[in-house]
Amino acid sequence: MRLDTWDEPDDLTYDRTLLSDLTSLRFTEAGHCVLILGPVGVGKTHLATALGHIGIRRRLSVHASRADKLFTRLRAARLDNSLEAEMRKLARVDLLILDDFALRSLDATDINDIYELIVERHRKAATVVTSNREPSEWMSMMSDALLAQSAIDRLTSGAHTLVIEGPSYRQRNPLNQRAAVDTQSQALWCSPTPPGGPMLVATRWSHTAGKRHTCAAAPARAPAGPEHRPSTQPAWPVAPVS
Repeated sequence: MRLDTWDEPDDLTYDRTLLSDLTSLRFTEAGHCVLILGPVGVGKTHLATALGHIGIRRRLSVHASRADKLFTRLRAARLDNSLEAEMRKLARVDLLILDDFALRSLDATDINDIYELIVERHRKAATVVTSNREPSEWMSMMSDALLAQSAIDRLTSGAHTLVIEGPSYRQRNPLNQRAAVDTQSQALWCSPTPPGGPMLVATRWSHTAGKRHTCAAAPARAPAGPEHRPSTQPAWPVAPVS
């Protein structure tokens, strides 16, 4: 997922000036956070990963992970007493990318880990967070309100917030486009109420309108006459068998 593969449909709205500024990675020099927010499927992960690629090309250390995967990794580190080493590694990364943050509820252990991580990185190293929820909703996903408030305050303080709005990219996939083409091709014989009454009821749902259509059967073809039937004679001479 790179910036040059980013698609910009007309119905997708976001601050393009802010995105252009973020791609300069000036926020990494100041240790600021970036919040990429929006509904499902608008390209938040794509842009966050693209920023990571730009960082790697500029020789920055980058670590990208889904938030729940990172919490699972830190839980495993507790079992072999390597939690402090993992935290040090994450704290030293120039650019940390947390994808789908607060998508699921966070228990006390998760909140403690994210709190420690944010405190260690605050104003020292840049963090990019993507989420389907607004920061005001994150509190409701965390069990420890005090630690949650402290972590969220540091994470959002002075953060650059890019909000993306529009329909999901996953609704623009080739399968749906093919369904639309199939529906249009049936329009030759389909209509809500065909002239002369219904002859055949279709079981396919319209992709664009979401309604069941009644289709008129195609007129039957007349059987081919002798003059239209394919010849059984070979098109080239056949040598006699001796």
